[in-house]
Amino acid sequence: MKAMFSLGVFLLNRLRYPHKFLLIGTLFLTPLLLLGYLLIQEVNQRIVFMEQQQPGIEYLVQLRNIIRPLQEHRYLAAAVLGGKVELRAKLMQQQTFIDQELVKLQQLDIRFGEQLNTKDLLASLQSDWATLKQELIMYTQVQSFKHHTALVTTMLEYIRHLANTSNLILASEMDTYYLVDMLVHHLPKLAEDLGQSRALGSTVIIRGVFTTDDWEQLLGSSQGIVKAKKELERSLQPILDQNPSLISVLKQPADKMFGVVDSYNARLELMLIEDEVTVSLEGFFNQASFTLDSVFELFDLVAPTLNQLLKKRIKDYQLIRTTTLFIMLSVLLGMVYVFICFYLSIMRSITELRAGIEQIATGDLTTHIVLATQDETHLIAQQANAMAQ
Repeated sequence: MKAMFSLGVFLLNRLRYPHKFLLIGTLFLTPLLLLGYLLIQEVNQRIVFMEQQQPGIEYLVQLRNIIRPLQEHRYLAAAVLGGKVELRAKLMQQQTFIDQELVKLQQLDIRFGEQLNTKDLLASLQSDWATLKQELIMYTQVQSFKHHTALVTTMLEYIRHLANTSNLILASEMDTYYLVDMLVHHLPKLAEDLGQSRALGSTVIIRGVFTTDDWEQLLGSSQGIVKAKKELERSLQPILDQNPSLISVLKQPADKMFGVVDSYNARLELMLIEDEVTVSLEGFFNQASFTLDSVFELFDLVAPTLNQLLKKRIKDYQLIRTTTLFIMLSVLLGMVYVFICFYLSIMRSITELRAGIEQIATGDLTTHIVLATQDETHLIAQQANAMAQ
């Protein structure tokens, strides 16, 4: 047993008290400070990670503000090209509105484009939109639908790119992960399937007859709506299970949207089954638009909900960082304080012992050494007092 501690005893026997305390303090504080540093580094990385996600949400919301009117523009273009010239003014209004929203997107890109690596995507989007506006008058309804849909598809890819470069796709908590999934994949997909079905259905109603391509495309949109709705339902449930506080925020609007989507899709299926093209264009358009609005309303709830969760978790991690720093500093100061007190106590006892023993050595046997400490040092004082007697 003694052999086990002999090296440590050998080392400590050769050190003065200040050096002993320095050695002991270093051995205790080094791992504590290292662990604290690593913890703070990890917390800082998480904070930076989530702060990088927030610009992605802001950018996504602005893309949503372009996709919605672009889908409206697709319908109006199909109607105007199909002979509804009275809608031309609305078509031009939508173009102006989209131009304004693209300016806002460009302003966002000035702030975040380098961080999110979006400059090339924005330039491509602006170029494609300018080409579409310029050549629209020369398109047929089919060509217009094709080019509009290609542009929306580009914007959906834009959204997925943002999810990657802003770290949104790497959300680690279950509720934020599925909120991102809804925001990036399922809500835009459902909105686009609905938007395509509205444009296709309106074209058929204006023409008054189904073609084989119309029927197949509308069937594909209807099936896409059903699939996207199921994916949304699957993403929503884990969010509510993981974070019940979001039930009051998301459940009722989501249930309402699901019901509206089911009602609209039932109408589409009836058109497909009966080859029905005698329905009111206004009635069909209004129902389709109402359904689309319900999807975007949910999008407009999910985006700020996700942003608020990120803000809350950033604050939580900042609190962890502050608490860790406070504990580390408190422990450090506490240990330094105790070591100083310990050193002063020992040195005082040694000084008093030395003074008393020196008096005894000079022949003053009336000397009685009294130490304030109750540790083993007072045994030396007792032996010195016994010799004086």
